[in-house]
Amino acid sequence: EFKKSLAIREDVLGQDHLLVADSYLTVAQTLCDKGEYKKAIAECRTALIIQESIFGEEDENVTQSHILIGDILGEQGEYEAAIKSYEKALAIREEVLGKKHHKVADTLSSIGIIKLKQGDFDDAELFHR
Repeated sequence: EFKKSLAIREDVLGQDHLLVADSYLTVAQTLCDKGEYKKAIAECRTALIIQESIFGEEDENVTQSHILIGDILGEQGEYEAAIKSYEKALAIREEVLGKKHHKVADTLSSIGIIKLKQGDFDDAELFHR
């Protein structure tokens, strides 16, 4: 049903619309839940391209895609790639929202979780503090 929603939104709103990007992210999350990680990453990257075409590369609105890509990469055990994706979102969020924003804290926590999965407990603790 999510793919039907995506098709309708693309048809009605056009490719470069925020709701279309949101639909791609919903499809990506569903694919991730099914274990179809490569397809999920591809859907996220499509959403990211749309978001960047609307807002630019350094806008808070694009961080949602970077975060989901990091989540999916982490699920696959691709920890370094996940951290890079989270760090991209973190840099944008710190610049746009400031270092004391709850979304910055959420992103730091995501990095800390990956550090835990890597067995780097000391570094993980730093990201959670």
